Amino acid sequence: MIGRQAFHSIPAAQRVGQCVTDPLQSLREVILAHHEVDSWVLLSHSGFDEDRKLAAACPFLDVVFAGHCHSDQYGPVRVDGTLVAKGRELADGYAIATPVGTGWGAGSTTFPNRAPSRFPMELADLCSLIENVKQQLAAVLGPISPAYRHQPLDRRSLLVELTARLRTALGADAVILNETALRAVPLCDTLTQGDLLSIEPFANQLVHAHVPEPARSGLRGLLSGLTAQTGPLVTAPDPLPDAITTVLTTDYLADTYLGGRTYEVGLRLDQAVQHVLIITAPVTAEGSS
Repeated sequence: MIGRQAFHSIPAAQRVGQCVTDPLQSLREVILAHHEVDSWVLLSHSGFDEDRKLAAACPFLDVVFAGHCHSDQYGPVRVDGTLVAKGRELADGYAIATPVGTGWGAGSTTFPNRAPSRFPMELADLCSLIENVKQQLAAVLGPISPAYRHQPLDRRSLLVELTARLRTALGADAVILNETALRAVPLCDTLTQGDLLSIEPFANQLVHAHVPEPARSGLRGLLSGLTAQTGPLVTAPDPLPDAITTVLTTDYLADTYLGGRTYEVGLRLDQAVQHVLIITAPVTAEGSS
């Protein structure tokens, strides 16, 4: 099952002629059509919080495998008689459910972090490519700022700092970013290319976008609708000024929910995140760092 939020995250041009029905209605129609079933296991692409609501509304479900989360919730959690579990993201692991007595047990686990000591000769070229990618991901981009070091990334704190910087540096009237554009990755002393890719794996571009005309006189409604579709937002300034006509945001938000992009900034979200997270060496009087 795909949820409404996940459906609307698909670029509009790629879902022309398609529609999404209410997931709760669809599930109830399924159980009415197939009532002689021993157990119900739902594979859902709706988001962990939405799946908990579905489990509460559909007590016939035994297990829900959750997806489309962009969050650090993995469960399992029990909602009445239903278990909701999610596999670890970024291909780090998987969720598992097993019959236990008259019910079910569920959990999540990681894939083993080990490789065979020897490979078939036929895979030598592939192994070499994999090793090259591992080295690229291990490349150090710089030391992490003490405010973010040795802890899971606080997405909201980072975005508060980032939106303020972007607004000043790029001369935007306002900036809107959603927390779920980033992942809460544990950080150490240095930021690697792999860390940055884990934090922002979506390749979002920063763009200027139109605020739809009907929303310009009612920004609260616009932000409320965006939050319902994309998760918590961070804006600069906060609150937004009345009657703004353009905002700086991601291409995803611009193309999917706003009035379309006016032009690209030429800066990716991950590049902007990198500038906030790492300490830039000061420049000396001679011009060297």
